[in-house]
Amino acid sequence: MARYSSPRDEYVHAPRKIGIRPLAQKWRKRGAGFSLSRLMKLARSEGWVELRERYQAKARERAEERAVETAADVLAEVLTPTVIRDVLQTSVTVANDPSRDGVQDRKLVLEMAGIYARKLEHSGPGGGPMQHEVTALADLSDAELQAIIDQEPEDGASGDDDA
Repeated sequence: MARYSSPRDEYVHAPRKIGIRPLAQKWRKRGAGFSLSRLMKLARSEGWVELRERYQAKARERAEERAVETAADVLAEVLTPTVIRDVLQTSVTVANDPSRDGVQDRKLVLEMAGIYARKLEHSGPGGGPMQHEVTALADLSDAELQAIIDQEPEDGASGDDDA
């Protein structure tokens, strides 16, 4: 059990919130002479609630920073260039498989190459209805896929952000 130097210290720094009444009972049992009314006055005059909120916010922030640093360290250890190369090679291998199971890998490989972009607009040209042309990439021949690869993007269709 954590030892605190004062009821204020415990109220502000305890990992779990503790009310003034249980705090007064706890400190009275220790023979510290803190009555409920005395602690209530101290808490109000010294702003214990605000102090606890600020302390907890800082503690959460520090914990989040440590979690991000830990995750970054783990990713740096796990995602080595060799692993990334192997994952990409596997994606390409699966993408080259003509079965339907490779559809998502084909899309991913084409997206990474900047050849395929998901349609994100909610209205068509001039605010009118969207016009759709659906092409099942899995059903295209090698020549048709090469024709798509060789196409120049239309203005605004490159996926690059100018902003």
